Amino acid sequence: MSDATTTPVPSPPASPPDTLPDRGFVQYFANNPVAANLIMTLMLVGGLLAGMRLTAQVFPTVAPGIVVVTVAYPGATPTEVEEGITRRVEEAVSGIDGVDRVTSKAAENVGTVTIELKDFVDSKKVRDDVEAAVDRLADFPPEEAEQAEVVAAETVSDVMTLVVSSEMSEAELRLGAEDLEEALLSLPAVSLVSLSGARDYEIAIEVREEDLRRYGLTIDHVAQAIRRSSLNLSSGELRTDAGDVLLRTKAKLERGEEFEDR
Repeated sequence: MSDATTTPVPSPPASPPDTLPDRGFVQYFANNPVAANLIMTLMLVGGLLAGMRLTAQVFPTVAPGIVVVTVAYPGATPTEVEEGITRRVEEAVSGIDGVDRVTSKAAENVGTVTIELKDFVDSKKVRDDVEAAVDRLADFPPEEAEQAEVVAAETVSDVMTLVVSSEMSEAELRLGAEDLEEALLSLPAVSLVSLSGARDYEIAIEVREEDLRRYGLTIDHVAQAIRRSSLNLSSGELRTDAGDVLLRTKAKLERGEEFEDR
């Protein structure tokens, strides 16, 4: 008689409970569809609420990072503008902190210097530094030139265009458009209104040929006399105990009647 040997059969391991997340988030949410649906619903509702509060722009407002210095120099040639204005301004502003590139354009009667700024700099501070550097230039601008204008460029997007038409004369139509411009600027929600499509005002001065011959004058003599009689000049700064006083002569004429006695 032989003895029978019995080999025990191992029992299968117990499966981990469904509530334990140690097997990963995917398996946890697969075994708990209620929690997954709840979190998905919260994310959808939160995204919808956040999307409704976002500000959307077709053309986003981006600071151009440019400062422009403009000096009017009536009667000057491009060479005179370059030597007396643009070159001196370039040398004065090139070393300012935040300036990346300086370019200039010298044209007849006007000089323009464009200053490109580095990224992430305070354009207002650089603009103030540029203005101070231009003001420190000795004997600038030249005697015949006007005061320098320093402007930080800003991006402006068109919102609305209004067309004004009438059977009146061009001068009367422009006056009506200017009245509309002032009315729009008085609205609290309007910050800028620009008038386009209208020709600039001009003053025509006619001189008879016999008068020029009688006094031995030329057209250039008349033009120089008109420029000298219609000019705003800066005479520097007067320092007193009570404070500093800026000396400036405002003699620029803007209407045709004002030239009759010149």
